[in-house]
Amino acid sequence: MSARMLRRHARTALVILAVCVTMTACVKRRMPATPGALAYPEYVFPADRREPAAVSERIGTAWRLLQANDLRGATSEVRSVLEQAPSSVAARTTQGYVALANRLPDVALRAFDASLAARASYAPALAGRGHALLAQQKEADALLAFDAAVAADSSLVEVKRRADAVRLRLVDTAVAEARAARKAGRLDDARARYGRALQASPESAFLYRDRAAVAREQHDDAAAVADLRRAATLEPSDADGGRSSHDRLDRDLGLGDHRDV
Repeated sequence: MSARMLRRHARTALVILAVCVTMTACVKRRMPATPGALAYPEYVFPADRREPAAVSERIGTAWRLLQANDLRGATSEVRSVLEQAPSSVAARTTQGYVALANRLPDVALRAFDASLAARASYAPALAGRGHALLAQQKEADALLAFDAAVAADSSLVEVKRRADAVRLRLVDTAVAEARAARKAGRLDDARARYGRALQASPESAFLYRDRAAVAREQHDDAAAVADLRRAATLEPSDADGGRSSHDRLDRDLGLGDHRDV
């Protein structure tokens, strides 16, 4: 084989290789998820019995495209549904999830808020709002949205798990910052950060006890007593030796040696 023919075959092979690479990349971008698997299992399907059957069917189609990770198809379908039924809460919520999958949390948040303006307790939109706020790194606001979704629909077990994970991160961060502030003598800052932790987890007795300790360092006995009483209410008995809430409260207030026997 001549050198010219070798060069020609080499050029042909390179062209074929380039075409194959391009086609593979396109297939990867458009390839749906494995049948039976959901691309976004954390999203809550926006079911709505109030919708006409034709609208519900098209929302279902848009959702299937979304969960197959066909974002272009899902975007087109949900846009078409909203042209057909612009007041549909479920369709607007689906639009929010499609925007979220497209990494457009601002657009998603506007869609979820529009749904909630029409129906404030619509759990799928509340859950979606939580995901959009998480994408914007607004964890405290996301937690409020997730908690509201669970309050509206207690069957949303995965949303509750997500809320608990966010709550744990918020509390851990706030407590670490509060303890550092207390150690540095920034007592006002420490109390404020314990307050943030309590906003995320208002049923945590240890947070009230820790904040009470800071209040006592500031000689704010009224606030300390209020926090300690709240902690005693939340935790009626001490796991350590079965100490009663009254015994714990007296101990924390420094009254243990003065009780009548």
